[in-house]
Amino acid sequence: MQVIPHVTNEIKKRIYGGGKGVDVLITEIGGTTGDIEGLPFLEAMRQFALEVGPHDCVFIHVTLIPYLKAAGELKTKPTQQSVAKLREIGIQPHFLVCRCDHPMTPEMREKLSMFCNVPTKAVIEEMDVQSSIYELPLMLQKENLDQLVVQKLGLKTRANPTNIWAEVVRRIKSPRHEVKIGVVGKYIELQDAYKSVYESLSHAGIANHARVKIIRIDAENSASSAIRNSSPSPTGPTRFSPPSSPPRVSPGSTNCLISACASACRWRSSRSRAMCCG
Repeated sequence: MQVIPHVTNEIKKRIYGGGKGVDVLITEIGGTTGDIEGLPFLEAMRQFALEVGPHDCVFIHVTLIPYLKAAGELKTKPTQQSVAKLREIGIQPHFLVCRCDHPMTPEMREKLSMFCNVPTKAVIEEMDVQSSIYELPLMLQKENLDQLVVQKLGLKTRANPTNIWAEVVRRIKSPRHEVKIGVVGKYIELQDAYKSVYESLSHAGIANHARVKIIRIDAENSASSAIRNSSPSPTGPTRFSPPSSPPRVSPGSTNCLISACASACRWRSSRSRAMCCG
């Protein structure tokens, strides 16, 4: 088996298959431009763009504009280098989405436009958001990225009277309610171990106009041991009082974890509304 054409043809086959029945297919090529593991994917995308034509494929390059404290300014050289690497491969980005933590100046946009061979209006600023990642669509919309992409692809769109992203951000920043949810897990110290659970709870909060505060509880630490050794008392205090109101979510499947979760459920049985063990 050869990387070209066998691997690249398979990548293109998956892209063509994913695009059936949809108007626009978004394909992400992760990693760093130039890394050896990403080269087959970039080559496949180069071939794909050639096959479908210039009006049916848009390349959006997400790049970091670092801020150097010593110099007190943003630096565009890394972006220039990554775009140069893409052009060596045969890919010319149509848009640059520039991640930064300080505002870009008009001169900086013009510099990137000149040395990366893209129009100035195609240099999009994407500053760090304050509250939620869902502020990004609104930021990109202010930069007119949506209209530029639609124009590039030649799509016809209708004006949308309601902006769903604005409503989502409003609910995140100004919720009507607040709920604390304890999550008991064996790998609770790992940030992404139960990412899907955390995100599901956050989205459920958005849907119900509520701010969700998640309390992480290690199933194997002394606190969980206190749960297992305590019994719920309607009048007196127990040896473990987690600062969470109902409900409690307990992901995992090991015997130790199941025991801790069951104990937590019994402990909160008189206070909880729901228990999920999946």
